[in-house]
Amino acid sequence: MWEWLGSNAAKVGASIVGSGLSAYGQHKNAKTQKKQFNSMFNLEKSQLARENKKEDDRQDIINSVYKSPSFSLA
Repeated sequence: MWEWLGSNAAKVGASIVGSGLSAYGQHKNAKTQKKQFNSMFNLEKSQLARENKKEDDRQDIINSVYKSPSFSLA
């Protein structure tokens, strides 16, 4: 009986440790995926900000030309 109990206790212990390692691995994987997502999101956000800045600069140039005293449509 003690042999049976000992071998089953070892199996249960190994199962618990394995489950813990699996959960830890899933946690680390989720953290890595979150970092990757945030990195991609920040990259997209900075690219959009650069594009908006270029558009704003272009619009400023257009406005300065049209508002220039030497500009005339005639």
